[in-house]
Amino acid sequence: MPAKQYSADSKTDSFLTKRHVLTCPTTPDTLRSRLEVYKQNTKIGSKIKSLTRIIKQNQTSHALRQHRRIWESEYERLETNRTALERSAHDALRTFLSLCGPHESLHTITEIIDTIQDLDTEREKWFKSLSTPVMTTIKCLKSVKDPVRRKECVEMLKCAQQELEQRRQELIAQLSTLDTPDTTKSPYEDPDDLILNPWTQYDGHIAPFLEIPCIDLGIQEQQRTLYKELLDAYHTRLQVLRDAAGTDHLVHLDPSDRLRIRKIVQEYMATPHPNRWTLCLDRCNIELPHLDRSLIQSHALHIHQTLHTPSTLKSLKTTLPTTLTQHITDTLTLYTQATIDHHRALTAEQETQDRIQRLEDLHARVSKWREQKMEQIRQEMRGEEIRQREQEGQRLLLEEQARQNRQKTQSMLKTYHTNKQQHILSQIQTSLDLQEAYAIETVNRIKYNQTRTHHRQTLQTQKQLTKAHQTHQTHLNALALQTRLDALRATVAVQAQSDWTRIWGNTEAWTHFLKAEKTKPLCNITGYTSQDLFKDPRHKLSLAFADHGLSGTPYARSMLCSMVREPVRADQKSVIRLG
Repeated sequence: MPAKQYSADSKTDSFLTKRHVLTCPTTPDTLRSRLEVYKQNTKIGSKIKSLTRIIKQNQTSHALRQHRRIWESEYERLETNRTALERSAHDALRTFLSLCGPHESLHTITEIIDTIQDLDTEREKWFKSLSTPVMTTIKCLKSVKDPVRRKECVEMLKCAQQELEQRRQELIAQLSTLDTPDTTKSPYEDPDDLILNPWTQYDGHIAPFLEIPCIDLGIQEQQRTLYKELLDAYHTRLQVLRDAAGTDHLVHLDPSDRLRIRKIVQEYMATPHPNRWTLCLDRCNIELPHLDRSLIQSHALHIHQTLHTPSTLKSLKTTLPTTLTQHITDTLTLYTQATIDHHRALTAEQETQDRIQRLEDLHARVSKWREQKMEQIRQEMRGEEIRQREQEGQRLLLEEQARQNRQKTQSMLKTYHTNKQQHILSQIQTSLDLQEAYAIETVNRIKYNQTRTHHRQTLQTQKQLTKAHQTHQTHLNALALQTRLDALRATVAVQAQSDWTRIWGNTEAWTHFLKAEKTKPLCNITGYTSQDLFKDPRHKLSLAFADHGLSGTPYARSMLCSMVREPVRADQKSVIRLG
């Protein structure tokens, strides 16, 4: 293979081959070499971008690890402080109990406070239930203007006042005899008559809710059934709470021990600690060592099961009047709407009858108008017959005139067609004469065109030969010019032997880049490695969720957040100082 030649003077080479280069297109080898250079440059750029992105990711992961370490240290410090505070609180409580021993007093005070709070709540509910019908009666009395109805309302008000006075006297007698809190009274009472069938104002009258009439008996029966279902649901829930509360079978325990167990259970069950039940039992065993652990566990379980029963019962009794009031309001609204619908139906029926009467009157007027119109039509038909007879006479006269005109026109048309046929025959003869003359002229023109076409073909052939000779001469001149240029380049060219190692080897720039890649990285890369990542069980669980298409569900997020990376240490299982 001949050695490659490189021009030493690019200006001279460009000046000598300027016209030749402009006329020649770019070779495929040149395009291929440019494409390889572009690919190499693009690969370098993509590697630089990927390295920059990896560095940013490593910096971010390093910052996250630092924040995670800070958070873990802060969490450990807070846990240590909480444990110390709990221990100090337990020590102070134990010291207080050992000094004063207020078990009996605390038990008695707690029962008295609970009884007083229950009595206050019942008293407020009782006054509220009594004030509702009285205020309703007073409002109704103010709004009534009829003397008879006013008198009825006054009598009803007197009866209500007598009932209120009796209830007040009974309450006073009960409170006067109550020296100590009555702890035997059950909180699971049934509602009174004002709840079962309350007095309600409707349409200017005051009457029990279940006795209020309604025009639509179906709506009345449905609403009464719903009201009874609400009361039945309340009774059922009350019975469930009564059965769930039950009684403590461990009555032989000391009241101070029972109070202490109750306070400990309330304290530990209010914390979100996962081992709060075990901690609670340990605390009870420490503070009450004279009791059996099974006995403590049984009593603590009963307390835990009935811990929220009073609040649930209070909430149930609080929401019952609101629910019943809302149901009564909706029922009265339905009764009013049923009355309005009934009135609308009566109005629509009356309007229908009026409309039928108007239609009958209109039908009578239309029948009368129809008779008059028929008589008018008969008169018009008689006049129309007279006009038709006159028009028939005129039509016959016109038809006779048209027949005479038609005969005259037919004679004229016959004469016209005869003359036209003679004219057409003369035109055909003239056309035949012209065709014969044109055929003779065409034969003469063909003879002339043959001579002219042969001359033109000869000139065209001569022109093509001349053009081919000029093209060949131009090609020979270009080859001669290329030969001279090659000789001129050979005189000034640098001679270099072909070295395949140099040709196929790496360039200086690429060698420098490879050395840079093999050396140490730009900066220390910190963060998780693939092995550390696969050691984490959370990563394995997330991959399993992703394989099954569950990575975006709330269940997957809750499972990943609930997993603990490291097992719980032994000192984290209890917050009580042992020994």
